[in-house]
Amino acid sequence: MVYWREAKIIRGTLSFHSANWRVELHLRRDETNSEKFVGFLLRWEGGEAVRSREKVPELWTVLWPKTPIYESNFLEAKQKGLPLLEAASQYQDEHFTKQPYVPRVRPEEVTRIQRQPYALYASIRKHSENRFEVMYYGDLAGSQETGEVLAPPVDRSAFPENAWIHTFANSLEESVFLARAELEILWLQMPDGFQKVS
Repeated sequence: MVYWREAKIIRGTLSFHSANWRVELHLRRDETNSEKFVGFLLRWEGGEAVRSREKVPELWTVLWPKTPIYESNFLEAKQKGLPLLEAASQYQDEHFTKQPYVPRVRPEEVTRIQRQPYALYASIRKHSENRFEVMYYGDLAGSQETGEVLAPPVDRSAFPENAWIHTFANSLEESVFLARAELEILWLQMPDGFQKVS
């Protein structure tokens, strides 16, 4: 069976809006250097009623500041980015490099493996013909949250401290086999930790 783990840095994004809500400033940790914060803007190019980026991506534009927002802490990135909201609102585009907005393609869930009788399951998502991702979810006993994402049962010492670990396999069959095995391990690690399915 061929499978592997990948680490994804938990970056998080904080957003700020212009007064007319047509421009958004997004600040988040850099993909290659989690010690740095980067920023960019999104601008609605349509009519007065601002609509979702997912529904009408062609009416949104990405604006990258020509003087990049690349700072060591969030407050410095925010101070540098907030004045650009007004510039972008007034179409002072000489300050920016413009790009069309391309919505993120979300992998399709192809199957779900339940660990009965508990609210513990694996979601298998297809990225491509030979790339399937396995993600684990559980309704934890005593928790107000439902469908919490669970880390796979793996030694975390080989991964960065602030990373989320993702599991991948080459085929759907291998993903299902892996998911069933790891659901059992997750349950054994915390046999009383999950809500029962009614």
